[in-house]
Amino acid sequence: MKEYKNFKQKNNFILNKVCDGDFDKFTELFYIKSGKTSFEHRRTYLKANWLKKEISPRNFEKEYKQYPFSNLTYHGKLLFKDAKEFLTIDLMAFEERVEKYVEYRSIVIVPNDLNYKYLYTFSLNRVETNHQIDYYTIEHLSSSGTEVAIRVTPPNNKKALQINPYEGTLKFQKNRIVLSFSNSEDYVCAIFNPQLANRQTKYLVGVIIGIADFNEKIPIAKKTILTKEHVKDVEALYFTLNETERILANENSFKFKDENDNKLPSHLESYINKIAMLNSLFDNLLTKEYFPSFYEQLAFKEFRATNKLFEKFQKHHSFFTHYRKRVLDILIDSYKTNPYKKLSMVMPIYNEENLFEEQSNKAIELQKGVKELSSHVEIEIIFVIDRCNMELKEEFISFLKEVSSLIKIGFALKENIEDEVDSVDFIFTNLDDFVVAKSLRTNTTLFQLYRHQNTIENYHTFFRKIVTRSISYQEFMQKREKICVKTNPLLKNLSGKWHFYIYGSKQFWDDEIYIFEDGRVEYYSEGKKTEIGNIVTKEYESVILLDDPITKRGVIVVFDNQHYKIQKAFFAKVIAKQMESDLDMFSIGLFSRKAIAKDKAMEILGDVDEVRLLESVEMYRRLRDYLVENV
Repeated sequence: MKEYKNFKQKNNFILNKVCDGDFDKFTELFYIKSGKTSFEHRRTYLKANWLKKEISPRNFEKEYKQYPFSNLTYHGKLLFKDAKEFLTIDLMAFEERVEKYVEYRSIVIVPNDLNYKYLYTFSLNRVETNHQIDYYTIEHLSSSGTEVAIRVTPPNNKKALQINPYEGTLKFQKNRIVLSFSNSEDYVCAIFNPQLANRQTKYLVGVIIGIADFNEKIPIAKKTILTKEHVKDVEALYFTLNETERILANENSFKFKDENDNKLPSHLESYINKIAMLNSLFDNLLTKEYFPSFYEQLAFKEFRATNKLFEKFQKHHSFFTHYRKRVLDILIDSYKTNPYKKLSMVMPIYNEENLFEEQSNKAIELQKGVKELSSHVEIEIIFVIDRCNMELKEEFISFLKEVSSLIKIGFALKENIEDEVDSVDFIFTNLDDFVVAKSLRTNTTLFQLYRHQNTIENYHTFFRKIVTRSISYQEFMQKREKICVKTNPLLKNLSGKWHFYIYGSKQFWDDEIYIFEDGRVEYYSEGKKTEIGNIVTKEYESVILLDDPITKRGVIVVFDNQHYKIQKAFFAKVIAKQMESDLDMFSIGLFSRKAIAKDKAMEILGDVDEVRLLESVEMYRRLRDYLVENV
């Protein structure tokens, strides 16, 4: 159509003059983000049609107001008031106007109102109890051209450090506003882009560079906000100004970590501190209820786990990890940079995935990695089964055959070892700098990495115990019932003489109890055998059942049998008849390997009323009276 004058030439002029030949910038000027067409598709269309063909522009007039190009202004007016003017204006006049716009854009236009008064920043002052958003107050002294002389009052957090007012300048330079001021103690420079300001913008966001707020003379850079009016709702600025929006140059003369130095390199400390600040940000967002949905709250809460992990890492404490595959993968790979000579592993293969029978890509990769590692490292693996007739999958048997000459393999029955160890799922190397283990006593699917030397030594002891109660791969495949000879480590640990102290119904008893490995129990009072019986062991508790051969009366003794509770001395609950009576009594007694003075034993047990309960004959009388009256 005639009214569409030089459409191709006009667009090419915009491409070259306004966009410096950048097709992406040109597309941005004529792309409707809310439309269905992708940016790439729009870019291709504009390049093939608007810039190469002299065509009638489809929907141009209808869509013009939605193009970002339509909002370009100079000297306070739109570059073209509407699509019709764009299309009908003479090419020479079009090019002249666009050239004036480009020239205008490159020249700094100093606004009549330079009265910026407040500079907001996020305070990280250690003098203050809480981090907060604070501000510098700017006083204009005199102006000349594009520069204003200013005096600046420090924010409250720096007033606490007795910093004097600053003097400096507010400058409008090419495409930027530069605010700089200093005093004898501090220097601050802030940079802003004035072209980001429009009628909807209530403040300018920039970057401020200076000295850290907490008076350590450390350079810092962070986001800042420049305003003409005091911000009433300072909390609204928190999305822009917060603890994460800063870089602190805290690394001073970086050096690599020494072998005997437990401190982290300064750059690593910096990364961990950033994670901690992100966690603080998320906590604040939740506290302020900016994100009320369950989805967002759960995500922020879960991030705490990451922060907690790095807090522990920073202090060289133990921490949790989720996946055995990841542990083994990293451990195999770490050999290249931190070689070890021996790798020891205990792994259950019941009620869960067996890493060495899986056929997933990752599992096969790890199986291959273990085989390759065995050419450099002595590897010993004990597989734990939960029953003698447990079937092994063909894939696992195939793996065992393949590596049996490369890796020392054993099998152990869970029942034979669980009472003497804290885990049947752990791994460590001869470097003795860690152990990764899943606890046998707690209901968790997590592995924990331990670094404390005593804990590492304990797991070495566990491994030796498990090895002594295991059989080799060859023995297991030929005669696995050999592993199924049942032993009771608990009875072995309990066997022998124990001194037993308890408040009776009429006196304090200092007696002896003998426990035998076959489960027999003998009770001696005042040097005479008075009761005999046996012990019944369960997963977490054991019960001793005793009978008096003469009176035929019974005694029941109950105690926790966890390994860490049965040491040199432990408490037990006792139910027995009162002396010379049919009435029962409940009391708490004390087992001890070594004799304890009577007074000391009574002191350990405490007051008699705290550990003894006597059944009363009056209780039976009251029951009898009730039955007589109500039958």
